[in-house]
Amino acid sequence: MKISGFQQLFSASSHSTRSFTLTAGDHVLGRVLKLFPKQTALLKLNGMTMVGKLEAPLIVRQNYWFQVTSTEGELPHLKMISPIKQGSELVESLVQELRIEVNKESKKWLSNLVEQGHALTKEKVNSLGNILAKESLTEQTKEILTYMLKLRLPLSKEVFDALKNVMGSSSFSKELQAIKEYNPNSGLGKVIDSIFFQSSGAQNEPFKKTFVNWLQATNHNEKAYQMLQHLNLFPKSKREEDVLSVASRLFTLQQSEVKAVFLAKVQESFREGFDMVRQLSQEVYEQAGEYEAFSNAWKAIDQYSNSEVIKQLMGVQRLTAFFHAFGLSQEGGGALLNLLAAEVKSVDDAGIREKMELLISRITGFQLLSQANGPLSNFYMEVPLLVGKQWRDVSIQWSGQRQENQGVNPNYCHILFYVNLEALQDVVISVNIQNRIITLQIINQYADLLKESGEKFTKSLVKKLEELDYQLSGVSYRPLKQGSSIEKKMSTSSYSYRGGVDFLI
Repeated sequence: MKISGFQQLFSASSHSTRSFTLTAGDHVLGRVLKLFPKQTALLKLNGMTMVGKLEAPLIVRQNYWFQVTSTEGELPHLKMISPIKQGSELVESLVQELRIEVNKESKKWLSNLVEQGHALTKEKVNSLGNILAKESLTEQTKEILTYMLKLRLPLSKEVFDALKNVMGSSSFSKELQAIKEYNPNSGLGKVIDSIFFQSSGAQNEPFKKTFVNWLQATNHNEKAYQMLQHLNLFPKSKREEDVLSVASRLFTLQQSEVKAVFLAKVQESFREGFDMVRQLSQEVYEQAGEYEAFSNAWKAIDQYSNSEVIKQLMGVQRLTAFFHAFGLSQEGGGALLNLLAAEVKSVDDAGIREKMELLISRITGFQLLSQANGPLSNFYMEVPLLVGKQWRDVSIQWSGQRQENQGVNPNYCHILFYVNLEALQDVVISVNIQNRIITLQIINQYADLLKESGEKFTKSLVKKLEELDYQLSGVSYRPLKQGSSIEKKMSTSSYSYRGGVDFLI
């Protein structure tokens, strides 16, 4: 699936308006739909309906090739080149006007591009030809080149390779791991290690291990207890014996049984076990008349509170770290890309060097797919995610209103997550947020089975989102149809002319 179906789903569920930019030199296909008084006409230009002022005679329902001669002044100027017919004559006319040589297969592809509404110039076609001279015109090649035209990216082999690496089947996680294992103690190795650390949710592990070590100790474990005091879990003025004494009274247990009960709870669920310790710690503070100190202490480790756990599950902090590492944040960053570029030349291992070069190209592809378009910001990235004992690549596309700090407005945005799992295969989760109201859609070939099991967690999800001041509007499940195309329709039958001109012909 990768980018192809992923981007298609994103376009289908996006409510952003379609835009069309005219650039001097562009050759565009147009059709006259209706004539108005004062030499104006309604035209369909590259799939967009516009009004033009005519200074040349045009015939209704006739197709024409136009060349954009100027975009300066009040209106863009279009020059009518020639009337054309449907079918293969469309491309033949363009080829003759541009005086270029293309084979039969390329002509067919160019015809499809025109029908999709892409403006072409001689320079663009020549650039496409330079790429095709080194690449076979496969379906993937067509798809990548179409995206480059759609996003108005430079039509260069370097940009093509970057997008090809993003759309490739190689595992991003495995590439990162191989490079990290080559030199784990280098600056690059440490940055990659931090990416996996963020992805595994391992931030809680040091605290959890310290807590479990304290519980497992048959005798007093002063070192572990002092570490818990340092984390402000227990008051520094209270001895270990004091804590266990309060706990025994609180849970009506013998003092020797307290740790065993806590340990059993922790092994069952660390979340529940931690909540029990919170209750214990609060009791200690209250008996000492230090409730305010208790509240302040818990703020120091608030990342373990319910609210913060949910934030981590939603990936807010991890995504921020990934954006920074991959150079997608507006605050700078790009540590991973910078280190790769700095170290790749000094690597002796040819295999590792090749992986590093591919990774540089791939991250560059992330950056190319992450663009600001007017009031909207778009981000695309892949991150490693630990599923069971295996690392999986998660593709994330994030689009929304751009804030003053160039970030995406969390009140109005659309997020798509894609991952391929061993049993479920392609899974897409669409999160649409409007005024902090969330609509969740889960797309998978086993949608009915997921719905049956997923409905059990809806109430819990609603509650946890409310703690973050979000409201869940609904959760829907639908099957993922492989290879389905998104039909784009534009009706002109209801168009009524109210004055104003978009361009001059």
